[in-house]
Amino acid sequence: MQFLRFSLLGLFLFLSYTFSLGQQALLKKADKLIQAERYAQAIVPLETLLQQDSTTTVASKLTRVYQKINQPQKAIPLYQYLLRQKKINPKHRFQYAEMLMQIGQYDKAVDQLQDYSQEHPDDEKAQQLLIALDKIGAISPLYPNVSCIPFSHNTTADDNSPFFFDQHLFFSSDRTKGLNPLKQKAGWTDRDFTRVYAATKIEKDSFHLPKVMGNKINQLNLNTANAVFWRDTQTQIIYLYFARNSSKSDSQDEFNMQLYMSTSSDDGKQWSKSTLLSFCNNEYNYIHPAISSSGDSLYFVSDKGKGYGGMDIYFATKKTKETWNKPINLGANINTNQHEGFPYLNEKGELFFCSKGHVGYGGFDLFKTTIDNGDWSIPTNLGYPFNSPSDDLSICFDEIGKNGAFTSSRTDGNDDIFLFSLTPTFGETTPNKIENAPSITSNDNINRVDFCYETLALQLDENTISSNQYYSLVELQFEEDKYEIAEKHIPSLDELARLLYAYPNLQIELQSHTITEGSEADLATISRYRVEAIVAYLLKKEIAEIQVQTKALTKEYPIHPCSTECPCTTEEQAKNQRIEMRIVNF
Repeated sequence: MQFLRFSLLGLFLFLSYTFSLGQQALLKKADKLIQAERYAQAIVPLETLLQQDSTTTVASKLTRVYQKINQPQKAIPLYQYLLRQKKINPKHRFQYAEMLMQIGQYDKAVDQLQDYSQEHPDDEKAQQLLIALDKIGAISPLYPNVSCIPFSHNTTADDNSPFFFDQHLFFSSDRTKGLNPLKQKAGWTDRDFTRVYAATKIEKDSFHLPKVMGNKINQLNLNTANAVFWRDTQTQIIYLYFARNSSKSDSQDEFNMQLYMSTSSDDGKQWSKSTLLSFCNNEYNYIHPAISSSGDSLYFVSDKGKGYGGMDIYFATKKTKETWNKPINLGANINTNQHEGFPYLNEKGELFFCSKGHVGYGGFDLFKTTIDNGDWSIPTNLGYPFNSPSDDLSICFDEIGKNGAFTSSRTDGNDDIFLFSLTPTFGETTPNKIENAPSITSNDNINRVDFCYETLALQLDENTISSNQYYSLVELQFEEDKYEIAEKHIPSLDELARLLYAYPNLQIELQSHTITEGSEADLATISRYRVEAIVAYLLKKEIAEIQVQTKALTKEYPIHPCSTECPCTTEEQAKNQRIEMRIVNF
């Protein structure tokens, strides 16, 4: 019996030793995966260890992994377990408060941060979170009239970084795309590497099935994301800027994200070989490009050099066609000791971005800022529905500036794209009336200039609209006897719609003029059909009908008078046939 007792004891010790070796192997495997930032793959060994033998070491590592892959609901029970132990790591209390904020449990987050701050009164990040929690109730929607729906082609993967261009919605996604024996998985998420996709617009919120962009942009086993476009209106060349893993590693053997450019001269049918932007450096990450409307300034996010902490927003101005000047940090009004990201510039030069360092709801929030006396103003939180306790990231607007898209992880922890529409409210303020604005009775005392959004917007802002000013929509040129809206008319009409949306009190009169040859009845009909087609297009863009008046004229007010004795040339008749606009109220 004694021999049997010793034999059983030996077997137990052997099994315990073997079990311990297995645990050590799993823990070592998990540590290697975490060090390599393969967080999703580290979950299985850590969860296995936690089921076998709950320890604070394993629980602590698993909370970090859940936090990295944005799974607060799974991290919170583990933090509660860690905070019940006799010996508590203070950082767990701080991280627990961050997770509570991400699920909207603000009161509990305050309690945890107050306890943490008693032990660490000099922790700046904790004080920032307490200030944010105190101010959450005062955040009001920056855009009070917003309708918002999920993008119909979202997946259970991450879908983010939307950008509108030429009736397409471009975005990034790590959704599974086909079988390829050479394809690997991204370590951080254990999903496919991100690619850039394009979905063609059908109507307002409806898009065709997204298609992945070609291998000049997306490359196998490299993350490609954040595509933005700019068209040179003089050459019609399209410039595409995007982020992609470098093919060269840094000193830590990491393949950091870099910024690239590709061009197309055939409306995006073919793209040139991508080139690295001149200021990039393999030792740092460069992501989230945003191009100004002029194409001369590029905004982006980087952890380069001496920033304010985390990822900062920078901008660089164009030096030559292929090179850029040294990037400049946007400064302390924008960048904080935490992460900022996803800059976006609208046509007015307003800057949108996301941040964890400004007062917000918990995760990343979306903000807007404008240039104020040469510097960026203190950012304004966009409020609901753009922001939530979860991460709310990139935002963009369509060509008109009325509709747009943004990214949020509010549904299931994965990034999803949401489409939104800003609803204008006409008559909130008393519009300015143009006194004695002439409805053409002659060509005398009429000042004609070409319609330009930026110039007219400045005149409206500065209240310098002249009563005798007429704006020629020179790109809105109809062929003789034609009245249908053609593809070539759309950019000009979209600019007009963008102006009417940006200034909801603005009222205009559109005037159609014809050539001087032909019967009056036929000319009157074609003139009426043209202005009706224009109004129909604007109404389809949801411009308020009250904003647009029309006048169908014919040959009574030609720019070039014609007669039998002095007939007009073809070029002169083309100028007589025109669409003009005047301001009625603003």
